[in-house]
Amino acid sequence: MNILKSKYKIIILFFSFSIVFTSCVKEPVSPLISSNDTSSKGIYVICEGLWHYDNSALSKINENDGNIIPNYFQLINNYKLGDLANGGIMYKNDLYIVLTTPAIIEKINLLTGKSIGRLKLKPESDPRKIYILNDTTAYITNLMNHSVSVINPRDMIDKNIEITVGPAPENISGDGKYVYVANSGFGDYLYDEPGAGTISVINSANNNEINKIPCGENIIEVKYNKKLNRLYACYFHLPSNKDSVGGIVEYSLPHQKEINRLRSRANAIAFSEDEVDMFYNTDEGIYRINLLNNEFKPELIIKNPNQKEKWYSIAQYGNKIYIGNAKNYQTKGEVIVYSMSNFSQPIAKYEVGLNPNTIIKY
Repeated sequence: MNILKSKYKIIILFFSFSIVFTSCVKEPVSPLISSNDTSSKGIYVICEGLWHYDNSALSKINENDGNIIPNYFQLINNYKLGDLANGGIMYKNDLYIVLTTPAIIEKINLLTGKSIGRLKLKPESDPRKIYILNDTTAYITNLMNHSVSVINPRDMIDKNIEITVGPAPENISGDGKYVYVANSGFGDYLYDEPGAGTISVINSANNNEINKIPCGENIIEVKYNKKLNRLYACYFHLPSNKDSVGGIVEYSLPHQKEINRLRSRANAIAFSEDEVDMFYNTDEGIYRINLLNNEFKPELIIKNPNQKEKWYSIAQYGNKIYIGNAKNYQTKGEVIVYSMSNFSQPIAKYEVGLNPNTIIKY
């Protein structure tokens, strides 16, 4: 997740940044539900909120009837999700959400929305992202500790293992044997520290860091593609270098060698369900790359009609593509849905919480 997706967004805005899409689409409604609701399958949207406003939210969309419940978690559990939900991951029947400010991992049953476990990590560690290796082992990046914690996700127990990696680790992924950690360098603040802008490689058999792969300044995302056995990383740029451009890098595995590099102002990346295509969003819109094509050539498939609105996240499921629109980062966001067969206009829009950073269909 990039530097604009956290409390550090506030710091950088202070120093260097100042921060209606309309069409005929289906208007959602907010149904009344009770705290005993056992819901059907749908789409969860993790909304980050604003640092220290305690307004993170978990929204739920039911595409069958168009209903949207913007603050689903709080409604079901009778307490707020927490401050700064920096994303999460679905594993089996559960959803794990990382809450940065209180340093908490929230475990939620996907079908009911009910919390089934909370794990408190070290205070002020600022956890960011989670990768689950198996039932008993998961890895969590700690931005402020420059480390990765290991927990038992089934029992929600901290194993008290802390792996030192590069400065300000953010995103994390893995291939079952190795864990890959994006060492962002915290934008301008730690960019010149050793290991900034690299990907740490951790051997999951002994939890040792065995390599640091060069990537680019302010690396924000790493994703493993199982079908192709490749690793993809997205790096931003330094906010102080306003004219600089980040990019996307493709690595072959297990050799961890760079095979392609694309210059782009990408904000987030996602794979198609068959992992043949990669999608990424920029201020201009959504691009697609066919990963079977060695040219690594992007195609603009959806234009953003209002580039003042920030398309913050992206996901692709079935015959639809989902875009998390953070708008101006200060107001309620939305999820915009396009059909994969027609990119000319969206087929639905759903109002959700502030800064939707993760979209999960189950």
